[in-house]
Amino acid sequence: MKVALVCDWYAPRLGGIESQLADLTDALRARGHEPHVITATPGVSSRFVHRLGVPLVPGWRVVRSRRALDALHGLFARESFDVIHAHSLYSPLAHAATYLAHLIGVPSLMTSHSLVDRATATILDLCVPEWASWPTQLTAVGTLAADQLRRLSRRADVGTLPNGIDATRFAAPLRPASDTLTILSVVRLHARKRPLSLVRALPEILRRAQAHCVPERVRLVIAGDGPLRAAVRAEAARLSVADHVELLGAVPRADVVRLYRDADLFALPSRNEAFGIVALEARAAGLPVVAMRDGGAAELVEHGSEGLLAADDDEFAAQLATLVVDAPLRRRMQEAAPRHLARFAWSEIARRHEQLYASLLGQPARVRRAA
Repeated sequence: MKVALVCDWYAPRLGGIESQLADLTDALRARGHEPHVITATPGVSSRFVHRLGVPLVPGWRVVRSRRALDALHGLFARESFDVIHAHSLYSPLAHAATYLAHLIGVPSLMTSHSLVDRATATILDLCVPEWASWPTQLTAVGTLAADQLRRLSRRADVGTLPNGIDATRFAAPLRPASDTLTILSVVRLHARKRPLSLVRALPEILRRAQAHCVPERVRLVIAGDGPLRAAVRAEAARLSVADHVELLGAVPRADVVRLYRDADLFALPSRNEAFGIVALEARAAGLPVVAMRDGGAAELVEHGSEGLLAADDDEFAAQLATLVVDAPLRRRMQEAAPRHLARFAWSEIARRHEQLYASLLGQPARVRRAA
């Protein structure tokens, strides 16, 4: 099958959706298909990566004019795709793709990679009022996001298409003894990702470590950049924990693998993760994961086995502190973390995509509204 994967964002921009699109492309190609990425992100184009070169909204870096619709229409006409797969409800280019697919009669699907806040839902209704009524198969990367998408679209036919992982890429050798205990977080420094809660957890972690005579020096390593970088630094200074915080900025994917291997546990503070691919990567590297109970990462971490889940920020700090001071528990979770990841292997995820694409080609797309 010749498949168009459409999203405003792609490499060289760093992020979860960008890496997932790249890996999905490789996995589909390995199964004999011809995936093409269509994006508005500037960079080098190729036979299978089409960059539209149209005006973007500053900051958001998404398309902002009809020129994008015209360019996309021309590309669809020239390439004659079998299936159009749009990614992210936040991507205007993705909505343009499903709109055009509806007009030209090409089967399409839209995958939501995020939990959608009320403001975004309102903007969708105002700017793309008919998006949910087009004959586009709707999917989401996790059950939490799928349930939300059903309510938002008032459609009963929303499916799930999880993200994938190459677990062998992150597998870590036995960690040598060290005089430093590292808490790692791979997170954009944006309010939606809640990086300040990481820093605010440190005083309790350090207090508990001192009370239990933890021999290692505790440090928090944050890989990621964003508008809250200065605020994170300021908060660390205000709480007198700056000596325990390392801000690495944006880190290439290859270097992130090394960070996982050098860490002892992983912290994911965000509540609005639809999936939380970094939690899976951390597990594959043998790291216990501490995450929020009401986010999508809770689907990926069994509490008490592969990590700990928290209901609020106080519990988040307490769970991190527990893993810092309880070395036997931490080691048991390090052993359990890499297990049972086969269902997220790219071979399995690509097969599920392939089956859904084939079903769309085999029968007309129909919208079924929920009661």
